[in-house]
Amino acid sequence: MKRFSVVVFLVVISAAMALAQTSRGIVSGTVADPTGAVIPGAEVTLTNTGTTVTRSAVTNGEGFYRFDAVDLGTYSISISGAGFGKITKAGISRGPRAYWA
Repeated sequence: MKRFSVVVFLVVISAAMALAQTSRGIVSGTVADPTGAVIPGAEVTLTNTGTTVTRSAVTNGEGFYRFDAVDLGTYSISISGAGFGKITKAGISRGPRAYWA
């Protein structure tokens, strides 16, 4: 498996609250390599570090992924793809009206 020396993936993560009052939100983003080329078929894993609940998604043809109904908490996100190394970002807080980048 190849390993990137700089940034394995460009991860754009955003959380948006639903219009109704709720403690859940959405985590979505696009996975791309350092040149900006999207990575379809990459596996994205979102883990609540407080509860250890893990959810997985696979990016579509445009490199896009989405997790619905994400509870408040602190998360780590891992991304891996065929022929690419794995990258993990930890300490992501999901609070009311939070936006991650």
